Amino acid sequence: MAACGNSPVVACTEDASNGLWRVKVRQYIADTDGDGLSDILEDAQGFDSGSADTDDDGISDSLEWNYYGTSVTNADTDADGLTDGDEINATATGFWSDPLSDDTDGDGILDGCDWLPGSPDGDADADGTPNELDNDDDNDGWTDIYETGTSGTDPLNADTDCDGIPDSQDTGGPDTTPPVIIIIEPVEGALP
Repeated sequence: MAACGNSPVVACTEDASNGLWRVKVRQYIADTDGDGLSDILEDAQGFDSGSADTDDDGISDSLEWNYYGTSVTNADTDADGLTDGDEINATATGFWSDPLSDDTDGDGILDGCDWLPGSPDGDADADGTPNELDNDDDNDGWTDIYETGTSGTDPLNADTDCDGIPDSQDTGGPDTTPPVIIIIEPVEGALP
């Protein structure tokens, strides 16, 4: 067996049964990591030919290159805060999102901050009630009126600051809720 670059070449001869001999040469292209892409292609493209998942996003190099069209060397092709694997396999949010679009449902919230990245148009929390009839569009526990008027949070995003805590439970930022102040003045002569 001879070697040709990274690819072994096998040559053999056979009797063509008419007294002539013919040479058959077969080239087997190496795929060290077994991902379905040849080492030659991976080396030429800057992929890791020793790893079936160069960017460690949970999607094989072959699927990214041949099927999804996502980056083999960048775990988050669309830079939305979710890896391509999280988006395709729905492992981060429980919902599939498009690894080639930073805002799958077009609601203005990056998929990485969107609790429902594939919610239907006009139903931000995917509860089946259209936003115009839903008094809590993002289902975070605060009414839309409270969010737009008092708290200053986004009524279409359950986690406005994208810290993983729903707005109604988030104490990480400044509290914009006005305090309730009760002033008690003693009645003259009521105290000894």
